[in-house]
Amino acid sequence: MTRAPMWGFPYTSYLALVMLAVIVALSATNAPTRTQLLATFATAVVIAVFCRVFAKPTNNDGRKDSGTSLTMPA
Repeated sequence: MTRAPMWGFPYTSYLALVMLAVIVALSATNAPTRTQLLATFATAVVIAVFCRVFAKPTNNDGRKDSGTSLTMPA
């Protein structure tokens, strides 16, 4: 099965990033939307901190870490 390349790659990705930056910049210049934008950023930071603090360690395959090593000591 052959895969067709994404149309306009990589420029469509750059265009999407620029459009997102324009939306954020416009939101930051308007007082009512600035509050919503800051609240969104604050919520994202709180979620990231909670995930970092309360996440359980996992192995590389996503399973819970049992605390035992699969490698033999030298």
